[in-house]
Amino acid sequence: MTRFVSNLLDMTKLDAGALRPNIVQADLGDIAADAAAHVARLAGERSVRIVRLGPSISAEVDPVLLEQALVNILANAVDFSPVGGCVEIALSKNARHGARVEITDNGPGIPKASLTRVFEKFYRVPDQNGERRSVGLGLSISKSLIEAMGGAVHAESPLHEGTNPRGSRFIIEFDQKKAATL
Repeated sequence: MTRFVSNLLDMTKLDAGALRPNIVQADLGDIAADAAAHVARLAGERSVRIVRLGPSISAEVDPVLLEQALVNILANAVDFSPVGGCVEIALSKNARHGARVEITDNGPGIPKASLTRVFEKFYRVPDQNGERRSVGLGLSISKSLIEAMGGAVHAESPLHEGTNPRGSRFIIEFDQKKAATL
C-alpha cells in the first residue's frame, strides 16, 4: 500500500511538473545496490543480484530518483518471477559509450503486443490466469523519472523463445555526455 500511495504522489508531481531532478555525477553500481537491497527485503523466495560488466559506471543522474525508478522496475520483475527465480541487474557501457542498466527476470514475459504499452499509466499485462497483479503505475513512473534525467528506457520480451517463451529485460540508457567510467 505504501508503494501504491508513493507512486500516486510521484505521478501527480510528475504530471504537474513539480518534480525536478537534482542531477549529479553518481556511481550507478551504488544506486543499483541500494535499489536491490530495498527490493530484496520484499522478494521472499526470489533473489536480486548485480552483475558488473567492466569498470564502475557513473552517470549524471538524480540518485534518489534513479533509485526509485530502479525499485519500481525491480519490484515488478520480482512480482512476476517464479518462486526461486532470480532478477539480475547488469551495469555496463552502451554502444555509444554511455551507461547501460539492464534488469532481467525469468518470469512469464511480456506479450509482444504489450511491449509498447507497458510504460503507459494504468496499463497492466494480465498474468497467465487472467489476473492483474498491479495498478499499472510503477513502470510509467520509472519511465518518466528516467526521461527527466535525460535517459531512455525500453523493454524486450520474451528472452527465451520456443514452446514456453519466458523472461523480460528492461534496458535503461544514458548518453555519453552524461556517463563516465570511474
